[in-house]
Amino acid sequence: MHYYRFHRYGTFEKRGHPLVYDESMTPEEHMIEKMLSGVRKLKNGCWVCDSASANPETGYCEIVIHSSLFGKRREYVHRLSYRHFKGPIPRGKHVCHSCDNPPCWNPEHLFSGTRYDNMQDMVSKGRHYRGQNNRKPFLTDADVVAIYGLFDAGLSQYEIGRRFGMNERTVWSIVHGKTHKFLYKKHRRREPV
Repeated sequence: MHYYRFHRYGTFEKRGHPLVYDESMTPEEHMIEKMLSGVRKLKNGCWVCDSASANPETGYCEIVIHSSLFGKRREYVHRLSYRHFKGPIPRGKHVCHSCDNPPCWNPEHLFSGTRYDNMQDMVSKGRHYRGQNNRKPFLTDADVVAIYGLFDAGLSQYEIGRRFGMNERTVWSIVHGKTHKFLYKKHRRREPV
């Protein structure tokens, strides 16, 4: 019970039911109040919200509120923080993190940008998933380099495929630079066919 109270309210003190709110406030005001009551500032400058729950798939924190007047509402804390401290989110833009910490909602760490801007920021910082950094890699970088060596040694695509448990078309895509392009450019030193 104590853990639940601290997670919900940021304190161990007993309070009223967490789903009951003052009906004179807007849903946005309720969420902002809940967000500001759970702020915890980390040493690296990030702010995390102890009154929110982390989405296990994305890592972003969400504020969830319920009311008989406006029903159930949920919002990501970083988006709520941006609107509260910086103003409305521009149409067609995302709220991006300069600190690369999804639970953070420090307004100084947030900026608006397109999805492309966000992806370019991720690639420039080396946080994207490629090769063996992929969540479910089929081949390691060493396997791909070994495939290049076997192909250059004259082994057929069929035989290479049998050794690595894949079909000939996949081997062809690897040795001709259609997949694993970053390794192809590094180890083959020529443009893909």
